[in-house]
Amino acid sequence: MSDLKPRINICLRTTILLWVVGLSLSHPLAAEPAGGDGNSIKTLEDLMLVLSESRGVKANFSEERKLSILKTPVRSEGTLYFDPPNRLARHTRRPGRSSMVVDGDLLIMSDEVSSQEIDLGSSKVARSLVNNFIFLLSGDLKSLQEIYKIDFEMNRNLNLTGEPRWIIELEPRQNTTRALVEKIRIEGQLGEISSMETFETNGDRSLMTFSDVRTGVTFGPEELTHAFSSQVQDPTR
Repeated sequence: MSDLKPRINICLRTTILLWVVGLSLSHPLAAEPAGGDGNSIKTLEDLMLVLSESRGVKANFSEERKLSILKTPVRSEGTLYFDPPNRLARHTRRPGRSSMVVDGDLLIMSDEVSSQEIDLGSSKVARSLVNNFIFLLSGDLKSLQEIYKIDFEMNRNLNLTGEPRWIIELEPRQNTTRALVEKIRIEGQLGEISSMETFETNGDRSLMTFSDVRTGVTFGPEELTHAFSSQVQDPTR
């Protein structure tokens, strides 16, 4: 039997939260916000406005975790999928193959040895994090502000392409989430995320970056079966 149980604690702390924030901010911002182009994103309200449309997403990810118990960072990479309203999948290719799939209230975690199912309804923290996802995708700023202290600013320092950068910091208000996550820091420009870092209360940190992001994806039957299967995926596909 593999060590799935310890991994569950880590994944529920950060991976679902990274899905919640990362995919929510990645998919709609590439489109033009209502009433203007990407340059019109100047306030948090502008940002939330473009979050009101829900579309499918496929993206490669690279994650670096700095754990207090290890001297060197843990690096992983793979592919993330989102199919609205409540299907999420993370398939890791390196350093080892594993899969995490959320379908409604069910979380399935698999590696090359075994698999385990978790009822999200039985985990207050996990259920809360998934609910946050709904608020983000719906552009419900009021509900989001009830569960996060939100700091948004535009950075006057331009990036290499001459585009202004924006920064978001989310600090959980709920005790169940705050006991695990100190804050989330997200940086980007126009409609694209450049970096997202999660700071955990135990001193651990996670940095996730995205590449080859496809937005507005409509998955066909075969794609749905492949993307949201809990079976560990063939890295050559």
